[in-house]
Amino acid sequence: MEDLEIKICKRMERLRQRVDRLTLCMDLHFSRVRLDRLLESDDATFVHDIVGINNNMNRETKQLDNCFVPRVGLKEEMDGI
Repeated sequence: MEDLEIKICKRMERLRQRVDRLTLCMDLHFSRVRLDRLLESDDATFVHDIVGINNNMNRETKQLDNCFVPRVGLKEEMDGI
């Protein structure tokens, strides 16, 4: 089974969005985003979150900057459920 990161990259490519697979996979890995929910989201939410993660990931600290919060939610938000 393919990793969720790879499936997300392939979906971005199908939506004709230019992506650098390696960078996107690393950004997704450190983003703490619910990748399963991201992959299941509608196209507008999907592209919003991917572009936001790509544009706001601080690759030195491995944290999202500029108060960007993905629409699909972060893993720690779901811990209490």
